[in-house]
Amino acid sequence: MAKLVSRTTLRPLDYILIIGPILTAGAYSVLSGEFDVLGFIVLVAGVMGVVLSAKRSILNFLFGLVNVGVYAYIAYKSQYYGGAALHALYYVPMQFVGYFAWRRRHQSDDESRVQSRSMTGRQIAFWSVVSVVAIAALTFVLDRYTEDSQPLKDAAITVIAVVAQYLMTCAFWEQWVLWLMINLLSVALWTVGTVKGEPHAALMVVKYAFYTVNAVNGIVQWRRQSRLAAE
Repeated sequence: MAKLVSRTTLRPLDYILIIGPILTAGAYSVLSGEFDVLGFIVLVAGVMGVVLSAKRSILNFLFGLVNVGVYAYIAYKSQYYGGAALHALYYVPMQFVGYFAWRRRHQSDDESRVQSRSMTGRQIAFWSVVSVVAIAALTFVLDRYTEDSQPLKDAAITVIAVVAQYLMTCAFWEQWVLWLMINLLSVALWTVGTVKGEPHAALMVVKYAFYTVNAVNGIVQWRRQSRLAAE
């Protein structure tokens, strides 16, 4: 473990992405007069996880396990059933799958980092079609058979996240394009929740706003490394 930590180098932007949400959460607590324990745990664990993921460090799955477990409970309380099911039934077990998959795909010179790669045109077309069909189907189910407060956004986030997590496990850099889409949708989702006064919603907006910046960072770093590996 010590070796893995020591080989994970954080840059100034990474520290900003970690410290920024924590300071923002602290300021929110002072202004609101209450400390959101669950929201804070998800915020810190989530930010640490995505920053380490952008660095291609397998330690991201340890923080990810805490993040997705607590987030599932928060989403369920807010009646975002698609997101709750996604995190509890898919993200949680995928933290273990991803950890061992990345261990097998590590860089030849650094066992703490995964080797990124690029998708083929056929793979991109296949997953694009699957995503569109699945979003339409899940939106119909959530709208008709549940009391989901935002079925289209919830369905889009759920489906795209399933695909993104799979691409992450396979170490494709294109995953970050999907994470960027998810984060933008999540900001919109939880902004509406904040206006409605839903618990933990404001901190979820902060979390996904910083996630959005990190997704752009992930695209740049993973794509660059993938191209270098292909040369």
